[in-house]
This record gives sequence, structure tokens and C-alpha cells, in this order.
Amino acid sequence: MTVSREISTQMRRVQRGRRHAERVLEDGRLVHPAGPHGSGSTYRNKGCRCVPCTEAHRQEVKVLRHARWASRTRNEHGALVAPDTVRHGNANTYFNWGCQCRPCLDAAATRKRDQTARRVAS
Repeated sequence: MTVSREISTQMRRVQRGRRHAERVLEDGRLVHPAGPHGSGSTYRNKGCRCVPCTEAHRQEVKVLRHARWASRTRNEHGALVAPDTVRHGNANTYFNWGCQCRPCLDAAATRKRDQTARRVAS
């Protein structure tokens, strides 16, 4: 990553942190007072968790998830797998793309075992 890119990334994080600090608690939800409510971008960028923003974000994520899952193809074993442009052997690929290749299945099983072990230990 170049220096200018790192600086712009840091600046975006600082700006987002400032916007998040402006939120107020309303009915048990952190709401940003100055945002176009009912927008997924307000949910992501300003951290608004009002019902309209949350629902808009949920719908956007649902559409993206369906598009990702529709892009899967069957491999030689008949399992639905994500495209090769996605990193395989990662639990996120299993959960977000629905990839059923062996490396993704193994990574998801490992994550589940680790979560269960942490839960039992606490």
C-alpha cells in the first residue's frame, strides 16, 4: 500500500469515527441525527442504527448475498463452489458465498469447533 493511500485510509477512519461519535441513543438504538434515514449508506458510513436505516442495509446485503450465491457453479464432485476470484480455504467464503469446496468446508468446521470450545471454556 502506498503512503498516500495509507493516509487517505487513515483519514476516512478518523472521519467515520467522528460521525459515529455524533450518534445519539434513541429507543435503545444509536441514531445519527443528520442523515438521510432509510439508506444503507447512512447505516454504513454514519453508523445510524434506526429502524429504516437498518432495514435498508439488510435489504442491500440480502441482494448482494443472493447475487454471490447465484454466481456459484458446480465442481467435478457436484458441490456448489464460489468463483476462482474468491479466496478459498476461508470460513468467510463458506458463509458469505456458500462455497462447498473442501478447503472452505474445512475452514468453516474449524471455526465452528473453535467457537464451541471458547463457549464451553467460558
